[in-house]
Formats: sequence, structure tokens, C-alpha cells
Amino acid sequence: MTQYKRRLLQVLEGVSVIVILHERAIHDRVKQLFPRQQILDEKLDLAALFIKSPEEISITPGCVTAILQQLSRRGINVEEVLSCHTDTVLVVAVEDGGRAFDALGGLINSCRRLTGLSH
Repeated sequence: MTQYKRRLLQVLEGVSVIVILHERAIHDRVKQLFPRQQILDEKLDLAALFIKSPEEISITPGCVTAILQQLSRRGINVEEVLSCHTDTVLVVAVEDGGRAFDALGGLINSCRRLTGLSH
């Protein structure tokens, strides 16, 4: 991980699998670290959307659900979700990236209007 600290590299550990999200530029190098039979699936052409939220998100129920519902209503599949304190990362297909960005922008603007925040 320290070798790629200037690159997008996220490791998610589930109960039975490990998911590694990384930039296409380092795909071949990362893939070589694992025996072929241990690679269950690989998906290319994904986009990561990064959301930086105010501190209050960590104590506000339903924020991530609202984000996912906003994308679901537009038929956008979310491949992976990472949420860590005030950072949320959503991984979607590249072709859905622009629509996802627009959908999230609309949600953020609606929330700002409701709370009286202008920016």
C-alpha cells in the first residue's frame, strides 16, 4: 500500500472475500500480486465518486441510505460503498458517473435548501 500512496488504492475486507479498488494505471501490477485462482472477478471501467461531508454525518441516521436511494431512483447501480467518518466513496460504472454526479449534486443542493446552508 505504501508503494501506491499517491494512487487510488482501497482494500475492503469482507467475511469471505477481499475487494481491491485501484486505478487502471496500476491494474497489472496489483493483479500480479495474487494467484489467478484466487481472483474471483475483476471489473474495469468503474468510476469513484468522493463525497466529503460535515462532521454531523457521523451522528445523523440515514445519510448513506439517502445517497444510495438517490442513485437507485435513477437506475444507477453502486458497485461498492465505502464510508469512513466524513468521507463516502461510491463506485459506479463509468457510463453512469456523470448521471451519478448530477444526482448527488441535486441531493446536496436539496439538503442545503432544507437546512438553510448556502454552500
